[in-house]
This record gives sequence, C-alpha cells and structure tokens, in this order.
Amino acid sequence: MSHVILASPANLLHTLLRNYLRDDATVKDHVPLVLETISHYKLLQDKNTNDQHKIWAQRLRSLLESQQTGARWAGACFVRITMQQSHALFADHVRTWATLLVGILSRPESTTTVEATISTLIDLFERTAKRPDLQSDITSKFLQDFHRHLLTHIGKKELLPTIFRAFTSSFIHFPTTSRGRSKGGPISEIKEFKTGHKDADAKTIDNIEKLCIAYLDGRFEHEPELVKAAATCLASVHFTNSSKPEERAEFWRSNVQDIIKLMHLCLNGLYTTVEDKVDETQLTVKNSNYSNMSALAKDPAQQYPLLTGRFTSLATGLAAFLTCATPYPVAIPMKSILTLLARVYDVSSKRAMSDSHGLDRDDYFTLMVLVPALHLAANKMLKTLIAVAEDHLVPHMSVLARISTQGLRHNASSRMLRASTYDLIEACIRAFGYPYIKRLQDPLMAALLDDLRMPSSRVLNPLELGAASSSTAGQAGHRQQNNWRQKGGASGGKHNKGGRSQDGATAAAGATQEDIVSPQVFAAALSVLSVVFTTAGPNLAAATRASADTLLVTHLLNSQHQANPIEQVDYPFYTPVIRASLYRLLVASLSAPGDTLSSLLSLSVGIFKTGLMDPECHVRDVCSLALTTCDLLMHSRLPPMQRARTIQKKGDKAVQDPAMAVFGGFEAPGAVKAEPTEEEDEEEEEEEEEEEMEDDTPTQEQAEVDGEDVDMEESIAAVAPQVSMTAFKAAASVSKADDISSTDKFNNTSSTVSTTVATKTVLSEQTSTATFATTVTTTTSLAAAATEATAASSSKSEPTTVEPSVATRLVQEAQHAHGINKDDDDDSDDAMPEIDMGEGESDEDDDE
Repeated sequence: MSHVILASPANLLHTLLRNYLRDDATVKDHVPLVLETISHYKLLQDKNTNDQHKIWAQRLRSLLESQQTGARWAGACFVRITMQQSHALFADHVRTWATLLVGILSRPESTTTVEATISTLIDLFERTAKRPDLQSDITSKFLQDFHRHLLTHIGKKELLPTIFRAFTSSFIHFPTTSRGRSKGGPISEIKEFKTGHKDADAKTIDNIEKLCIAYLDGRFEHEPELVKAAATCLASVHFTNSSKPEERAEFWRSNVQDIIKLMHLCLNGLYTTVEDKVDETQLTVKNSNYSNMSALAKDPAQQYPLLTGRFTSLATGLAAFLTCATPYPVAIPMKSILTLLARVYDVSSKRAMSDSHGLDRDDYFTLMVLVPALHLAANKMLKTLIAVAEDHLVPHMSVLARISTQGLRHNASSRMLRASTYDLIEACIRAFGYPYIKRLQDPLMAALLDDLRMPSSRVLNPLELGAASSSTAGQAGHRQQNNWRQKGGASGGKHNKGGRSQDGATAAAGATQEDIVSPQVFAAALSVLSVVFTTAGPNLAAATRASADTLLVTHLLNSQHQANPIEQVDYPFYTPVIRASLYRLLVASLSAPGDTLSSLLSLSVGIFKTGLMDPECHVRDVCSLALTTCDLLMHSRLPPMQRARTIQKKGDKAVQDPAMAVFGGFEAPGAVKAEPTEEEDEEEEEEEEEEEMEDDTPTQEQAEVDGEDVDMEESIAAVAPQVSMTAFKAAASVSKADDISSTDKFNNTSSTVSTTVATKTVLSEQTSTATFATTVTTTTSLAAAATEATAASSSKSEPTTVEPSVATRLVQEAQHAHGINKDDDDDSDDAMPEIDMGEGESDEDDDE
C-alpha cells in the first residue's frame, strides 16, 4: 500500500536550509529563490511554527556573523522577511539582530550590504514604535549609534537616498530620542558641505539638517530622487524641535517662510534684466543653516543655471513641507506662496528687457533660455498647493485663473510645459468646478481646439471611407488607399499658428512632424476637455461645443481607419492610450447635455461598435462600457430623446450640428427620431378636419396626373440608394426640408378611394446662366384639398440650394433610369407648382 506525501511548511523550510543555506560562500546566489519561496508559502508565519524555525533563527545569526560579505548581505535580507512574517521570532531575536546589524555599519562594507542593512534597521526600529517594552531596550540603546554610523557613509552618493529615508523615519517615529546628542564628534565628511562645526558636542540633528540643505543648493538638480529624499528629510526635522505641538507648528511655518525668501533671492539674481529686485531687507532668513549654501559664480553664464537649479530644488523642498503629515494643525502662508508664484509667471519669453542702464543682452538671452524650467517648477509647486489647500484657495481663484491664462498664452511652443499647464488646469477644475472654468473658458477652449486640430492636409474623408454606410472592412481598406482628400482643420477658413490657411478647399502639402502636436500634449488636452465636458458641458457656447465634437468624431474615424497624420514617421500617432482617451472623451460628451446630443448619440453607437474590434484589450473595454452608457441613454423605459433646438440670437452665426458637418444628412439605422410636438399635432388635426368637410371627387384628368407623379416619386426612391456618399455631404448645406404627410381613407356610394402619402421635394440649382428645378408632388384625393395643401406648403417652405453637381446628377440619374423625356416633362408642367427662381439673390450668395 502506497503512502501519500504532502509538502508541509516544515519540510519546505528544511529543504531550503539544507540545500541552499549550508555554505556561506554560495548562499548569496540563492537569495532570490529563498525569498520568493518563503514569501509564496508563508513559511515563517506564527501559525506554521515548528522546530525548523529555531534552526532558521540560528542560521540567520551565523550569516550575520560570517566573514563573507555576501553571507552578511543575505543575512540582512533574511532578517527583514522574517520580521515581516513572524512576530514571535521578532520578539525573541530583535536584540541580537539589532546588535549585529548596527555592528555591520561600523565596519567597512560593500555598498549593497550597507544598503540592505540600513533598510532592515529602518523596518526594525519602526516595528518597535508601538512596543514600549522594546523601545527602552532597543530604540534608546541603538538609535543614536545608528544615526552616527549613517553619517559615516554620506560620502557614497548612491547611499544618500536610503540614508535620508532612515533619518526621516527616525524623526517621525522617535522625535524625542532623535534630539539627543551624538556620542562621537562631528563627521569629517560633512566638511565637504561647509558646515563649520568642530564642536565635539554638536547635535546630530544639526548635522543632518545641514546635510539636507546642502543638497538643495542647486548642484544636484539633475538627480530628482536624491533632491526629493533630502527635501523630505528636511521637512521632517521640525518634529524634533520641541515636545509642544504649538512650537513645532511655528517652527514648520518659519522654515516655509525661509524657503520662500530664498526663492525670492534666486529670482532677484535671475530677473535683473526684466524687473526690479525685491527689497532684500525683507528677505532675512531666520534659520542660519540656510546661509551655508554654495557660493555663486560672478559670471551670469554659470550663475544663472545654478540659481535656476536652486529655485527648482527649493520648490521641491516647499512641496515636501506642504505634503508632510502633521498630527497638529499648521498655518500655510498662502498669500506669500501665491505672491511668489505670480512673480514667476509674470516673466516669459514675451517679456522684453528693461531699459535700465548697464545691462547686457547676453544675460537677458540666458534668462529666456531658463524661464521654462522656472515655470515647470512653479507648476509642480502650485499643483501640490492645490492638492493640500483645496477649498482654502477659493478666495484666490482669480489669481489662479490669471496664472492659468498666462500659462496657456506663453507656453504654446514647449511640449513639457504645455502638458504641465494642462495638468495644472485639470487640477484646478477638479478643485473648483464650473466657477473656475467660467473665468478662463474662452482662452482654454481656444487652446484645446488648437492642440486637438487636424494638422495634416492628407486626412481621410469620413464620407469617402463609408463610415456612415455598411461597407465591409475590405472595402474600407481599399478606400483608405485611394481616397485621400485635401483638408485643413475643423476650424474652416481660419488660420493656424503658422499662418497657413486651414480651408478645406485649399490644397496643401503633406503635414510634417512639426505641424502636429506631440502625443503628450494631445493626451493632456483630451484629459482636460473630458473634465470640461463633465463639469461645464451644458454651459459651453454652442459653436465651441459643436467644433469640439466635430474634431472628436473626426479623430475617432481617422484612428479607426489607421490614418496617420504624420507621413514622415513610421510610428502611429493614435496610440492605444490616445485611442482610449478619445473614446472616454466621447462618452463624456454624450453624458453632458448639449444641443447636439441627440444626433451625436446615434452616430456614437456605430463608432463604439467599431471600437470593439480594436486590437488592444483595454480600448475594447472602454468601448464596451461606452456602449452600456449609450444603451442607458436610449433605453425605451426612459423618456424619448428630443432633438435639441439651438436658440439663435441676433448677430450670431448659425451653429451646424457636428454630425451634419461630418456625415451630411445621413440618419443612422435605429436612430431615435424626435416625436411631434403638441402644436404640430393640433395643426395636423385641423387639416384632417378640413379635408373631411370637402365632398368633391377628383376628376379623371387629375387621377392621371396623380399616377404620373407617383411614378416619378418611385423612380427617385429607386435611384436614391445608389447615390454616392457625396450626396450626404451635400445634404449638410440644406437649411430647411418640408415634409407634408397625410393619409385619409373614405367610402363613397360608387367606389372606394384611398389617398397616398404626399411628399414634396424641391431642389433648385442656381447658376449665372440658367436655373434648374425638379419637383415631385402627389395630389390628394380631393381637388380643393390639393389646392390648399399646395398653397400652404408654398407659403411655409422655401426652396433650398444645394451644390450644382449633386442636383444635376440626381435629376439625370432619375431620368435615365425610367426614360423620362422632355415631352413627359412638358405634359406634367400643369401639375407642377410655381418655382421660385431666386432672382432676388445676389451673385455673392450664389458663390456661397
């Protein structure tokens, strides 16, 4: 009989000890395997306690005491995972581990071993913070030695982020213990930063503060991780200032004020060519440690970059102070920070040099080179302030709106700065909502429409792609190769920033890489526009909303048909991130009520269905959720959607529906139609009552004419499905279409006559030489009713004008299909109503 053997935690841990931890020389090669196995099977948890745990603890001690550097590194890694899984092993062996780990820091070790030892000791001391029984034996005994040994390794720059993190943890969790004096003298390595301390009783906290400030003087601008770690450590120093919360809060505020004054001093040195200096008597720094920063060079070519780096580093320090969690309330100097930011944003590339005497133009040009770096640092600092202060910034909303407007106007050419400005505006919108959008709606929407424009002159025409038809994917791909249309942006005949006309009728060369915005800016603009739609969609101007929706639909159609706006590069512009952002923006537009919602909704269903075939999974998920949103908007149990009517004011241009601009007069299958209003229902009932009062019967001649008109109507209906997709584009220019429908059945003594649906379509083509018109009319059963209907329709409807080629083509195709000759036209002239020849219109209107 066979026995079943299961792998227990004890057996697995015994296997690791026997096979991988036996030899000190080779144990470092198996550290990843051992850590992964212990983490996956939870071999050291207290519920799996067994005899192997004691053997494991003994092996850890032997590794920490080993003569092999690799073995000591492995021991530090294994101690850390043991503390994370077993509270019992931690309580039993923490004293031994703390003694051995601190001893490793006192000896020369490799950088890898020192870093692992410091990280393990950080975790060890943090676990004693809530254990009063261990604080007296472990923290009070080893923490000061730990700090002193850390200062001996500050010469290794790769260890500084870990060292700063260790000091930050100690200041936050053990502020009282950290205020104690170090047992040894000052560290010789700190002389590199000109601390000037030679007193043997100098506090460790002072040396640490000077060390943090030394890395915020601008020399380490290109090492953001190191600068951020030093700033975070400097912000946590105020915990050790005093045991009273009021004094700590005051020390925190004093440090923030000192940093703001230092940043003003940096601007005094930079802005000498464009503005007057701030009185330096008001910029006296209270903390003397900030005066130990490195000296500045006299040459502006070296001085300006260092001042710019110092301003950026101090901005990181100010953000660290603002984000430092304090258990007591602190007073943020809001006005001082906003004054500093306003001074930074007032200077841009458009700021001219002042007329002061003795200024060098080279200094001015050097400043203009460094201004974008100042604005980028200010954007980050302001975004942090918004996240921290939130509602406390509401009284200063006008200042923030002015700053955002300046950023939009001054940073159009910088890719990183433009994206950073959009991120800042998005944070402001989320914090303040519609009141903030109302203050900068016009410049913001103008900038968004400019960055989301279609820059290429070779943009696929949605009509020729068959986006509104039911063509197959193969046909669409064939059209993509053959049907390129010269087209500008969605802004019609306006001009872009380069002065090039964007009129769709103007043929231009292929777009270059410089003509299109970067994907980073494009994605940031999409994110901001989505928030704008969600927050203030119904309050946007109708023309602006229609332009944004038209651009959005055009980008989506081009992305679905893989139309790359840049021909000179191989990488696609519509990346998966941008495609997902476009679909989310369309959902945001549909969710925000607007004048074009009903038309856009029916078209969006087809766009989202096409998006379900996207190769990227997360893009398909976005489209699937979008279809669910559309289904909720069009659900039969909800009130029917009414087509919104734009109220046009005097002097305003007529707003064209984006769906009409892109697809013409096409109506998507299954679209929800607007129901007739109560006034229209009353008018139809009155007309039916008047028709029932008539008793005359149609004559034989009128019946013949009726038959001819019905034949003509059927011929047009047969030709209509075969018309090219360009007919839908022509339908976009139609301003009014009058459809009169009536059905009436009545019984007579001699016979029964049923009236047909009467449809009247007027197409007039006006040229400089002749006027062509085609009218299809079906008379009603009664002569008097026909006369009244004709008179009423002629008084209410006006002839519409379409492109000459489309109208002529419709007439010629209809005549060719049914063999209608000129004689038939002459015979039916009596039944045709009088056609307006358009004599009163001018030549300019004809050109339009």
